[in-house]
Amino acid sequence: MSRFPGSLDEGRARRVALIAVTGIAEAALAGVAAFATRDVFAALHTSAGMPIRALAILGVSALFLAGLRVLSRTFAEALGQSYARALRANLYTHFAGMSREILQSRRQGALALRFVGDLTAVRGWVGLGIARLVAAIFVLPGAFLTLFLLSPSLAVAATPVIVTFLILMALFAPRLQGLQERLRRARGSIAISMSERVAMASELDLSGRTSRELRMLDERGADLQNIAVRHRVWISALRALPEIGVGLAGVAVLMRAVQAGVPAAEAAGALALLGILIMPLRDLATLWDRYCAWKVARAKCEAIFAQPSRLRRPRRSGNAPRITLKEVQVAGDQITRDIPAGEILWVSGSSAPDFLAVVAGINSASRGKIRFDGNTRRPSTVYVGPTPTILQGSLRRALTLGMMKRPADQELKDVAEAYGVSHLINAGRGLDGRVAEAGRSLSPEDAFRLQVARAALVKPRVLVIDAALAVVTSDLLKCCMHLQSETGATALISIPRVPAGLLGEILALGTQHPADIQAGTSS
Repeated sequence: MSRFPGSLDEGRARRVALIAVTGIAEAALAGVAAFATRDVFAALHTSAGMPIRALAILGVSALFLAGLRVLSRTFAEALGQSYARALRANLYTHFAGMSREILQSRRQGALALRFVGDLTAVRGWVGLGIARLVAAIFVLPGAFLTLFLLSPSLAVAATPVIVTFLILMALFAPRLQGLQERLRRARGSIAISMSERVAMASELDLSGRTSRELRMLDERGADLQNIAVRHRVWISALRALPEIGVGLAGVAVLMRAVQAGVPAAEAAGALALLGILIMPLRDLATLWDRYCAWKVARAKCEAIFAQPSRLRRPRRSGNAPRITLKEVQVAGDQITRDIPAGEILWVSGSSAPDFLAVVAGINSASRGKIRFDGNTRRPSTVYVGPTPTILQGSLRRALTLGMMKRPADQELKDVAEAYGVSHLINAGRGLDGRVAEAGRSLSPEDAFRLQVARAALVKPRVLVIDAALAVVTSDLLKCCMHLQSETGATALISIPRVPAGLLGEILALGTQHPADIQAGTSS
């Protein structure tokens, strides 16, 4: 189902109305300026003295026309930004509700491009495209009406010429769609490839790939250049058509004025009005290109919205639940199990990470049911996975990520000390010390402990720890057990091998090493 915002929602209808009002005002002022121009030339022809009133009207009209165009573009920008903001929020909400496996199956650069290139195209159409279309709907008919009021004879001469060029614009404009699609595809291909390669540029260089990557970049750049030049030629030609049309319409007006003996003042007024028409006609010439870009962006975003998505809304209250798994299918395993409230289930085996992601709600099971005290809705859950959930920022932010209310600094320091990361605070600028995205500036053990310390602050009801890929030591195991003991959460913890002496049951999944299962009950 489409998640595109309504074009007229959230106050956007008011902005469209304001743009329409400015269009009506522009049309009215264009008419006033045309009649004032006629009066000035009439005064010059009859030597009636300085036409102060007509000149003043011309000057004021010019000022107000400029001001109205500034207002119209301001309203248009606000309209486009408002729509882009709403779509950006919808996209992120949809991403947040998608399963990790679906997100990981798509190119990360392509997903990021939705927030940059596609939103730019959307903003360009909704803001500039629709706004200019609305303005033209009022300005063009108003200008033609003024021309007929000024001189029906001259209007009959100019109108067919301008209409002919409008028809030519309509015929040539659809040819832009193919070019726009190719242009967006070429730009997107380069942007996606480079965004994904820059992060591993040094490793690619070590593998001897730099020259090959540069050659590929040059080839794609040359292709993009050719498409962009062709696109620019068509756009420039389309923008030139209104100027040619207005110019020929001016010639037709002068010819009719000479043939029919139309007063020079009326001819001057008509020419002034035609000059005012150039800008809205030129705006019309670019509408189709913006619309084509919008269509491409919309199709890309619709493909995202077609993916299943459901936000996880955990219950914030309640006790640690009993977790019931009934015929839950994960990889090649089918799991039926009861995990008592407040107990630990140790999980080992090759499919353990997939199983934990399903229990945590990060991924979806291919079949089966998961219940928490008989309910489908999860209680407060913390998932500690192999990729640290850490955003770039301060240690304070890393420790409190996702918390509704930030604890006092002293509490953060106490928890950091309890879970072995106080040295990160003491080594730098305290809690204001910086941490890189995904904890890249930390050792694997420190990143793991930082997430465990955060879990202690959150106090979840369900605790899911995938330590299978972490540097698991006896100290880290004690850290996990201490966290479960402190929170009282029902916990599922995955480690490569379960040593003897650990309290709790063992669930062995997928491929097993002979020494993986050494204690407890396996299944």
